[in-house]
Amino acid sequence: MPMATKADKPKTFDEKVETLHTRFKADFSDMDEVTSDMLMNYCVVCVQIEELNEIIRAEGYLVEDSKGIPREHPCINTAHKLTADKARYFTALKRILNKQEDESADDIDEFLGL
Repeated sequence: MPMATKADKPKTFDEKVETLHTRFKADFSDMDEVTSDMLMNYCVVCVQIEELNEIIRAEGYLVEDSKGIPREHPCINTAHKLTADKARYFTALKRILNKQEDESADDIDEFLGL
């Protein structure tokens, strides 16, 4: 698959979520409503983390509070919490994939870099 150019990348939050959801959904051979909802939540969390990391990169790890004192960027704490949520969703989704005994389970690990 050719690398996407910056112009090809989804622009809105919802587009990013839908792109991930569509990509991951193909790995499931049997998608019930509960699994689909869980996968959608996983994708939302992934995009939230990505956007928080973009903010942190743009604004810096330390930001000044209202008194001008440098503090850890508030997005960092939120990103940590979302990462824990992501891990919980991933574990449940991975379990479902394994139950389906689908060879594509390795593809999702490869995509996620696990």
